[in-house]
Amino acid sequence: MAPASVACLGFALQFLLFSTYSLANDACYDEDDTSCAVSALQTQVVVKRAAKASRHSKLDVAAIANRMQLSHGNPLGVLAGCIELGAVMLPGEGITAASPDFQNAVVQTGAAESAIKAMQANPNDFALGFACAHMLEFSCAWNAVNQEVLGAAGGLEAALSFYKRFPDNPLVLSSFSSFGFFMDFDPRNVRIFYQLGGLDFFFDEARKHYSSNMMGVLQCICSTQSTHKENLDRMVALGYFPLTMKGMQNFSDGINRGEAVFVMSGGLSENPIWQNEMYAEGVISEILRLMADEPKSYDLGTSLDPLGHANKAGMTRIMYSSLSLLGTLAKGNATRRDAIYKAGGVQAIVDMLQHVGDLHAEVSFGSFDVLPAACDTLGTLLGGEGEPNMVTVPGLGARKVVSELMSQRSHQIPACGSFLALTSQSGSGM
Repeated sequence: MAPASVACLGFALQFLLFSTYSLANDACYDEDDTSCAVSALQTQVVVKRAAKASRHSKLDVAAIANRMQLSHGNPLGVLAGCIELGAVMLPGEGITAASPDFQNAVVQTGAAESAIKAMQANPNDFALGFACAHMLEFSCAWNAVNQEVLGAAGGLEAALSFYKRFPDNPLVLSSFSSFGFFMDFDPRNVRIFYQLGGLDFFFDEARKHYSSNMMGVLQCICSTQSTHKENLDRMVALGYFPLTMKGMQNFSDGINRGEAVFVMSGGLSENPIWQNEMYAEGVISEILRLMADEPKSYDLGTSLDPLGHANKAGMTRIMYSSLSLLGTLAKGNATRRDAIYKAGGVQAIVDMLQHVGDLHAEVSFGSFDVLPAACDTLGTLLGGEGEPNMVTVPGLGARKVVSELMSQRSHQIPACGSFLALTSQSGSGM
C-alpha cells in the first residue's frame, strides 16, 4: 500500500512552534484569573526555550525523555519535550521524514510514552495536545515499527481524542492531515481508527469546514484505508464519491485533486459497483482535466499532488494514478471505454506524453512509471472490440509518441511492446 499521508503537510504544520507560543495569550479570558495568567506566562517561557533548543541539529533525546518522565504530572515539562522533538522531526518537502534512528530513539527512550500519558491525563490542555499529537505523528512517519508500537500504546487514540475535543480550532483544521502517519503501514491502526469513529469524524469535518484544505485532509486520510474492506465500505456509505467529485470541481488549485485520483485508483477501483458510481459522478472528465492542469502547475513551480513539485514526484504520481484509473474503468466495459475515448482520452494521453516526456519517480514508499501505464491504457482504449480506433488521428499520434519515448529507454517495456505490436497489426500502414 502506498502511504496516503505522503506529505499532506503543506497545510501549515509550520505553525507548530508559533501557534503553541501564541496559545498562552488566548487561553485566559478573565484578567483577574491569576493562576491562569501565571500558567500562560510559564507556557510562553517553556515554548520559547523549546523553540530555541529545537534549532540545534543534535538533540540528546534520552535527556529530553528523562525530563519528560520526571515531570511528575506537570504538563509543561512534557510540552517542552514534545515541541523540541516534534520540531526536529517535522517532515519536509519531497516526502522527507526524520531519520528512523531519531524516530526510534523518541519511542525507545520513553518520550513518546510520556507524551501519551500526559495527553490522557490533561485532555483539555490544548498546547500540550497540539504539540504532542504532532510529535507522536512525526515519530510514525513512514516508520512501520513505530506505527505499531505507538498504536498499541494508545498514541492514535490519544491524538484522535485531542482532535475530537477541539474540532473547530483553526490550528487543528490547518494541520491534522499528519494523522495519517499512524496508518500508512499498519493495518491494525486502520482498524482501530475505524472502531473509534475516525472516518465519520473526518467526513463530518470535511463537510462542516468545506474548503480546499479540508478536502485535501480528507483525501490524505482516505488514502490510508485500503487495507480493510469495512473501512472502504464506510467511506462509500459516507458519500465519498459525490463529495470527492464536488471537491475536485470546486477547488482546482489544491492537492485534493491529485490525492483523490490516487485514492480512487487504489482499492476503490477494484469494485465494479464503485467503478460505475465514480463514472456516474463524472470522474472521467475530472481525470482528463487534472492531466491537463498538472503540467501547467509544474511549470509554475507547484503541484496538485501532495508529493509536491520536487523531482517531478507529484506530477509523476498524478499521471500514473490517472492512467491506471482510466485503464481500469475502460477494461471489460465498452460503455465506459467509449466514453473515455469520446471525451478525448487518447488525445489527452498523447498531449501529456508530448508535454512531460518519460516520467518515472522513486519515493520512500514505492515507484511510479508513467510510460508502461500509458501503454497499457492506450492498448485498452484503442484495441478493444468495436470501432477500429487505432487508425484515427489520436491513435496515430499515440503510436508515434510511444515509439519516440521507447527509443530513449535502455530496456524494453512489455506493455509498450504489446501496444506497438497491436498498432502495427491495425492496418494503419505504419
